[in-house]
Amino acid sequence: MSLRSVFSKSSPSRDRFASTFGLGFRVAVFSVLDSAVQRLRRKNLRDYDEIAITGELVHQLRGVVGKLPFTQYGFLLAVHDDAPVHGNSPVGKKRLRIDLQIEQVSTAVRPRFSFEAKRLCRPEHKSASSYVGPEGVGSFVSGEYAPEAPWGGMLAYVETGSVKDWLKLIRTRISSNAHLRLRSAPNWVVPSHVLKAVELHSSFHRRVRRRDIEVLHGFIDLTHASTRGSAEKVPASGTSTRRKKTKP
Repeated sequence: MSLRSVFSKSSPSRDRFASTFGLGFRVAVFSVLDSAVQRLRRKNLRDYDEIAITGELVHQLRGVVGKLPFTQYGFLLAVHDDAPVHGNSPVGKKRLRIDLQIEQVSTAVRPRFSFEAKRLCRPEHKSASSYVGPEGVGSFVSGEYAPEAPWGGMLAYVETGSVKDWLKLIRTRISSNAHLRLRSAPNWVVPSHVLKAVELHSSFHRRVRRRDIEVLHGFIDLTHASTRGSAEKVPASGTSTRRKKTKP
């Protein structure tokens, strides 16, 4: 997978990403994510809640990165599940927690790419509000998540409807929400990518007393996996043991 095939030359922050953290790291992050999602979509996720889906995605990600040779990218990756967030948040057991992080290891610089995950299902207005709200995109814009990073990621688990319709709704909600401080131009970019299982889009936001942030939105079609019937035993909604994040 070439760098140019994944991210558009037109991205205004392309050079900064390459020089600060390495564009290769971002390519690696979305390459392994795409492979893990392809595995995830073959699972029976009926009755899985958001935490359980993310837990299964983490399991698949670890399976993917665990088989990567060092020569694949020139570094190795580590996957962190429900990682505590340091900075402008409570301490101890009350710390905020991000759903998923992928870290570049075996190098002097060890950036982490943080992801927050949200289900997109009926009723649509509640799902969209959760996605763009203070515990979704808003957490990146406020600096609660990825406070020092120039980018962060949202994972949209599409369980009902179509990716196209959800993308349109989420984009409209982001554009109309003044608290998300969407940059005037460019404010929405479609990276030139070759991902098979993740529909990837970017929005750019201004932050107070911090560098601007690019939020990459990965829309994942789980409609088939969420509705298929199976005799396989699956966890009921709310039975996952992953600890929920706590807001102050």
